[in-house]
Amino acid sequence: MRESPSWKRWAPLATAAAVPALLFLVLPPLTRSGLWDPYELGTAELARRLAVNLLHAPGLALPGADDTMPHLNDLGRPELPFTSIALGFRVFGLHEWAGRLPLALWGIAGVLATYAFVARLFDRRTGVYAAIALSTMPLYFVQARTMLGDVCTMAGLAMSFGGLAVAAFDRDDEGPTGTRARMPWVAMAIVGLLVGLESRGALIGVAVPALGVGLTWAATRLGTKGARDRRGDVVGAVSLLLGASIAVVAARIVAAPGQSKDLSMWIGAVLHTPPKYPTFDVYVASVGHALVPWSAFLPFAFGRLLLAPRAGSAGTAERESLARVALLVGATVVLVAQGFLAARTDLFAFAGPALCAAACAVAIRDLERGAHASIAIGLATLLVAAILHHDLHELPDKAFQAFGVTGATFPTSFEDRSLTLWWIALGGFALCALLTWIERDPEREPFDPATYRTILQALKEAYDGMLPLVYFAAVAGAGISALVVLVGARTHAHWMPQMSASVRDIVLNAWWVIAFVPPGALFGLVALADVWLWAFGRNGPLSRLSLTRASTIAVGGAVAGFVLCFFYYPALANQLSPKEVFESYRSACPGAPLGLLGVGGRTAAYYAGGQQTSLGDAKSAYDWMVAGGSGERRCLAMKSDELPKLEQLWRQNGHPGTNVPVLDARSSQILLAASSLTPGESNENPFSSFMLESEPQPQRPLDVNMDDKLRVIGTDLVDDRGRRMEGVIPGRTYHLRVYYRVLAPVGMEWPNAFLHVDGSGRRHGGDHKPLGGRYPMTLWLPGDLIADDYELKLEPNFTPGNYTVYFGLANGDKCSDRLAVKSGPSDGCNRVNAGPLRVL
Repeated sequence: MRESPSWKRWAPLATAAAVPALLFLVLPPLTRSGLWDPYELGTAELARRLAVNLLHAPGLALPGADDTMPHLNDLGRPELPFTSIALGFRVFGLHEWAGRLPLALWGIAGVLATYAFVARLFDRRTGVYAAIALSTMPLYFVQARTMLGDVCTMAGLAMSFGGLAVAAFDRDDEGPTGTRARMPWVAMAIVGLLVGLESRGALIGVAVPALGVGLTWAATRLGTKGARDRRGDVVGAVSLLLGASIAVVAARIVAAPGQSKDLSMWIGAVLHTPPKYPTFDVYVASVGHALVPWSAFLPFAFGRLLLAPRAGSAGTAERESLARVALLVGATVVLVAQGFLAARTDLFAFAGPALCAAACAVAIRDLERGAHASIAIGLATLLVAAILHHDLHELPDKAFQAFGVTGATFPTSFEDRSLTLWWIALGGFALCALLTWIERDPEREPFDPATYRTILQALKEAYDGMLPLVYFAAVAGAGISALVVLVGARTHAHWMPQMSASVRDIVLNAWWVIAFVPPGALFGLVALADVWLWAFGRNGPLSRLSLTRASTIAVGGAVAGFVLCFFYYPALANQLSPKEVFESYRSACPGAPLGLLGVGGRTAAYYAGGQQTSLGDAKSAYDWMVAGGSGERRCLAMKSDELPKLEQLWRQNGHPGTNVPVLDARSSQILLAASSLTPGESNENPFSSFMLESEPQPQRPLDVNMDDKLRVIGTDLVDDRGRRMEGVIPGRTYHLRVYYRVLAPVGMEWPNAFLHVDGSGRRHGGDHKPLGGRYPMTLWLPGDLIADDYELKLEPNFTPGNYTVYFGLANGDKCSDRLAVKSGPSDGCNRVNAGPLRVL
């Protein structure tokens, strides 16, 4: 047999190593994201204490910090991740990249182990696909780029499962491989088991990979006839015995009442009952949100594992069949084990992304080698991606599943950018999957006119010719309706004012939407599939490194993963970290004293060169800021939830009508404030949009006294761009701004700022918390100018005409439950009359 060129043999391995090295170390650099306080910072601090005591690094001790040797209970899990981080600190110093580097190397090792066992059980190209999929799964690259530690567990499971699987099931045309060929894989498995044991305990680190291989061996080898593989049987039997024994012991410990409060190495965690008992699907959901976009394809990839491998030699086919079963069983065991622990421990990161990546790789490679395509898989992947996108839009905190933490608050300032990036990542991947799997005829020529004629003929004959009739009738009906409305508008027909502008727009445009959108979507999809087929070829076995149509799923996943790795998660981490605040401090306040309010003093050791002045509350922070007088500028790094009280103290003590100077508000959770602004600096205080420093000039002035506590100055009606509007169109979003001057302390919190649009027997309600709950009314001071924003979007059934706008403050449904209107226009039931609203 002719030998392949050496570069073709080494190129797959080089690719499998280069992708994680670039994503975990370079794109972007490990220094791009700041430390996440408290989650990542807590792990880093424990590792620093280990380095001081275990690795003899006294230079890492911090003044005033706890530098004692931590107990295993302090760690909350076995110590390998902490020791790895400590080693990085010991060698490179106290920097975030120094602690992350060892975990990134563990991540690369896990990817290479995945490539190795997949390449051996299938082929090198499948191994490359598995390496790309694993490297671009958010759960894996986030763990590899942060000091959270669970990447050690994932890498260990990839090594142990892969090593045991190859040792148990490897065979070729000459039969099972010999002992010498299996020994490196056994060694890799032993290393992986030790890594898993020292990362997440015996159940996840040892029992899970051993049971995955052992149960596969038991299901496929016991009772079968034919040639036996004694060496493989030994590995399978030992794996089954080891995994089952540990699983039984671990299950008894979990089930035992009154368990110890100490860390159990059998479980790899401290047992306790979570505050909220998990539902049956909680772990499935966490895996789905942590592995996007690959999780949209993953269920169908596991389904494709059940298909018989391609026809080939007997040894190769048997090896691939056993490997498919092992991947399916192994992933199931991981999910069951971690779901079992979820009811008695804290939820932690899914340990088996390597098995999921391998399943995706096998499905892609099968399609590439000639397995039949499936329109159902393409459409279903698109549907699941849409569901995941909906979840991440409505519940953006689901993105934290990649960090393996719960209870974190998603930064509101990042929500819009987050949605855009999810559209790019999930939408792009879903489109790649759809265009790849929808092609059912691998021999079809792209842009063949016969294809389009066939589609037209099928549409013509559909439902015995009724479909074209219905289509043309719908177009004609919509066209006639549009013509009637157009003529009515030109002739000023008496019924036209009863039709709202939104309904009129729909009627006028319905004809061309019905006429062109359905056929355009259908033939556009076919044309896009032709472009895909033309650009990437068919599924036939081309050269070893060629880009085929099937491989574009891997490319799509890689691009989506790059978007998330380079843009999404670093930006999210910086929203949660004080790193950018400290960087702004060094540039905007060089040499100035720095105070910390709500920001851990330990964080300053990584970014500001040591401990700074830690302040306990807003009062002490204000006193510290102004203690230097006008001649000394002081800066304050603070949690955003401390800003309301500090804002009140600032206005109350010598700065009436002005906002606290804020130099950096890029994060919605951590801010940098200062005692004064220098010439040329602007105040980035997020309260500036509603805590006004100058008298407003409202579009509609009012003079309303509300219980001698608030005076309504007037209102503005603006669109999303801030332009003042004279009327509104139902279905579109506007903002009604109400301007108040505070006359006296409000004295209590009025939880409901209501808005009523009444008229023609209809009412639109727009209730919300005053100022969105960001600045409590109990902090409002006499003289403050407040701008409260109502989002106004009328229902489509509002017909054109004039309506009346009422608003006010309430804590119930009765007139007496509303803040009293003493003077000015009102309805007599403590609702301020803001005047007419014109609906177009």
